[in-house]
Amino acid sequence: MTEFVFGLDVGGTGIQCGLFEVLADDQTLTKSHVWQGNLTTNKGIQPHVVQVASLVQMATTASQERHGKLVGIGVASPGRFRDGFILKGTSPNMGWTTHEFDGVCLPEQYMVACTHLGIFNLPIVVRNDADAMAIGLLEQHQLSPTSFPDQNGKTLQITEQTTIGYLGLGNGLGSSFLRDRSFINEGHLSMVKIAIDPTDVEIFSQVHHIRGQQMQYFAPAIPAANLESLVCMPTLRALAGLTTTDEKLNVNIIRHQQAINLVGKYLAKGMIAVRDGHIHDINPDNQWSDDDIAAAKSTSVYLLGGAVMRDSNVAGGLVTAINRTLVLRFGEKHRIQVVPMGCDNPAVYAAANLFMNEFPH
Repeated sequence: MTEFVFGLDVGGTGIQCGLFEVLADDQTLTKSHVWQGNLTTNKGIQPHVVQVASLVQMATTASQERHGKLVGIGVASPGRFRDGFILKGTSPNMGWTTHEFDGVCLPEQYMVACTHLGIFNLPIVVRNDADAMAIGLLEQHQLSPTSFPDQNGKTLQITEQTTIGYLGLGNGLGSSFLRDRSFINEGHLSMVKIAIDPTDVEIFSQVHHIRGQQMQYFAPAIPAANLESLVCMPTLRALAGLTTTDEKLNVNIIRHQQAINLVGKYLAKGMIAVRDGHIHDINPDNQWSDDDIAAAKSTSVYLLGGAVMRDSNVAGGLVTAINRTLVLRFGEKHRIQVVPMGCDNPAVYAAANLFMNEFPH
């Protein structure tokens, strides 16, 4: 009987989902889905879990119509998780209030809602969306290892002992850390405090004036900010002086080059904070544990994905700036590989691979 895995990419405004066939020969997922859905996210805990359970029910039916069965579900969700529970203030867009989803155990909630629809004992893996993208990109690398060279043009060699960091550059900053396809901590870099160089305070103050409360943790008097505020796409565009959505970054324009260099510099500062173990979350309640910090210090590979990486010229400029800062801090032989992965990794496929990663066939 054909087996299927259902992937859901949950966002604050929309849910995308897809049903993927498990290939019998190598137990990987087909790259294209056999059934898909795209709908607006229901706000609030109960409406949301009922909505997801209803989608699971449709996926179950779709599997049966194809003479197969649904064997598992992978959900990529906003928020930072610890033992399945959403950490305080890390999923502000899912509920009617900023903190509605604080402390919610989504896997348990989904299971209960599915049970009410007559769906029992179906494994559900729920993880942060950046974790999903990390697994998806590793799958992509495994399928085509020579397609993604590092900053020095070298083919990436991943072993069971390689600690990998993923950075997703978009409207926010997603991050994940794993070794041998197992997540080594629940820490994320988006809210880690990063010191701002005195020479950069004025220009980031200008960006803060433009972005307002979206840079809520920017503190020029210290000076410091959370990493996401310094490197996300809205900041990059503001640094480059882009004011409309149809304007694109152009590496041949000096101000755009400067913006790319500055964002690359602070991405490297995030990597340096990890290597040095200087991790201080803006929210003390979400501070990384000592074990998490120690585990992440060995990170030797960073995969870069997200919408910013769609333009290969911009991606190349960021990688060059990152490496320049790493060399200044650690020397020419710093041994941190930075690999631009582009943005060819659908989040729904990545979500489905979360299940395959946790329940290998």
